[in-house]
Amino acid sequence: KDCRNGHNLTSDHNVSVLKTHGVDHLSYSELCVLLLQNDPLLLPEICLHYNKGHGPYGSCSFRKQCVKLHICQYFSQGECKFGTGCKRSHDFSNSENLEKLEKLGMRSELVSRLPSIYRNAHDIKNKSSPSIRVPPPPSWSQGTSERRGAGSVSPNTANQEESDQICLFHIWKSCSFQDKCSRVHFHLPYRWQVLDGGKWKDLRKMELVEEAYSNPARDGRTHTE
Repeated sequence: KDCRNGHNLTSDHNVSVLKTHGVDHLSYSELCVLLLQNDPLLLPEICLHYNKGHGPYGSCSFRKQCVKLHICQYFSQGECKFGTGCKRSHDFSNSENLEKLEKLGMRSELVSRLPSIYRNAHDIKNKSSPSIRVPPPPSWSQGTSERRGAGSVSPNTANQEESDQICLFHIWKSCSFQDKCSRVHFHLPYRWQVLDGGKWKDLRKMELVEEAYSNPARDGRTHTE
C-alpha cells in the first residue's frame, strides 16, 4: 500500500500503452508472464553462490538470510541433467523461496509458473542457441503434440526449420519484416500445438501445459479443458 508506482493496468495511460504494443487483449496474468520473461530486472535473482560449493547452501555465506532465490541455476534454464537427483533445489515454492517471493509481492499463480518463465527468459536472452524441446506425446492429448519454441529446431528442411521458429523480435515489438517475416509471429516464446487431421492446432490454456512441461515433479498429465 506504500508503493509509489501505479498498480492499475486499466488506467487511460496504461490502456493506451497496451494498445500501442498490441497486447491489450492479454489478461493480467498473461501480461505479468510476458513482462517477467522479457525484462530480466523484474525476475527475482537466483543466488550463484548457492549453486557452487558443497552442503545444503553451497558457498552462500548468507544461508537462510540470503535475499536471492536458492534454486538450481541449470534447472531454471531447463538444462539440469540430474533431475530429482540434483543436490540443488528445483522447488520455487519451498518455504524458504516462497517467503522471499511473497515479500516481493508475487502471487501464488505466478510462483507456480516460474519454472517456465525462467526457462523462456533464458531462451529469449540466448536467442541464437538452437535448443530442441519437443517432448514425447503426453497422455492427455490426442494425436501428436509439439512445443514450438523461440529457439526450437524442427527435424525437417532448413526452410521449414526457419518457418517453425517463433520470432523473438515480434515479441519485443521490433520485427522489421512484419507480414513478410519468415518466422512465426506469436505473443509467447513457445507454442503448444496438437496435430489433428493433418493440421497443427493451438492447444487451449497452453500456459498450463507449459507449466506442467517445465515442472519435473508432474507426471506428464494435465488437462486443457
